[in-house]
Amino acid sequence: MNQTIKEFSYPSGLKLQRAQGDITTEQVDAIVNAANRQLQHGACVAGAIVWRGGAAVQVESKTRVRDQDDHLAP
Repeated sequence: MNQTIKEFSYPSGLKLQRAQGDITTEQVDAIVNAANRQLQHGACVAGAIVWRGGAAVQVESKTRVRDQDDHLAP
């Protein structure tokens, strides 16, 4: 079970939570994770996301790199 550490609410209704636990079990619209330019998700948080989400996560990432490479630059 994940534990909320801090929550921020904005006038627009947007909520941002800082939580501790397993990011892959969160009921959220998006997960933000640092990634390398090739979006190779092999270890740490990225590896856990692919492990939980399945091969489709890595396949979609490879497709985005192929199709939008110039937009992924840091």
